[in-house]
Amino acid sequence: MPPADPFTGAFERPEQLREFYDGPMEVAVRKDIGHIDELCRRLIAAAPMLFVATFSSEGHADVSPRGGQPGFVTVLDDAHLAIPDATGNRRLDTLENVVSSAERRALLVDEEEIVPRIADIYGALSAITGKIELEYEGELVGGHAIARELIRRAADATFKARADGVNTDDVVMFFDAGGALQVTDDLSAAAVAKGFEAVPGLIPIVRAVGLAPNGDVPLTAAACELVLESLVARKKISRTDGGQYGRAVNEPRRRPNQDLFGGGMSA
Repeated sequence: MPPADPFTGAFERPEQLREFYDGPMEVAVRKDIGHIDELCRRLIAAAPMLFVATFSSEGHADVSPRGGQPGFVTVLDDAHLAIPDATGNRRLDTLENVVSSAERRALLVDEEEIVPRIADIYGALSAITGKIELEYEGELVGGHAIARELIRRAADATFKARADGVNTDDVVMFFDAGGALQVTDDLSAAAVAKGFEAVPGLIPIVRAVGLAPNGDVPLTAAACELVLESLVARKKISRTDGGQYGRAVNEPRRRPNQDLFGGGMSA
């Protein structure tokens, strides 16, 4: 007599669970609020540990612990946290999943070519602030502001190396006249490149200096974003934390020769 199948009668649909369980308690339903309220902020401020859950573009999940003194996690707004990173076991599971956002986007929007963009680097902002000792963080503007400045300076240095002296006046004038452009890491390269077409002179610049060949849409989107980020570094245009490029904004005055890094360092 063959042994009985141990999976006989196993659940095949989630709905079958409700045949054995009552509905969820009201208090359990009400606590799922979808944002960070004041009670959540107090709990986060007092917590010495949290767990970061991520998944890669292939769907591989990872849950990694993060710990520190209470208050080591910063609440940025009602939907975002800043979590410092440490060397740890150097497996880099979490960071590799973050970096793979370009791959994940390609899968979601059905793109064959995977090209990371500036928006993907901003997605790793918390990892950047955790890796760098920011001596002036408390005194001046905070770790995330300095990390954003590092991203912009790196973009500007890259652009200068390929196209130093190129005329970007038409691009700047578009934003000075009130033009704005929203760029996020979940938009397809085609959608981003389409938006960049509205900025006079932008795509011709990336073509002229060899940043992206004609017909390569993903590389064109990445190159255009690099140019805009360079202009943000030069204070010719601005970029909000949400990824919207617009006209330059006046910044608070600082002491002579002082920048975000607390000294005379310049790009």
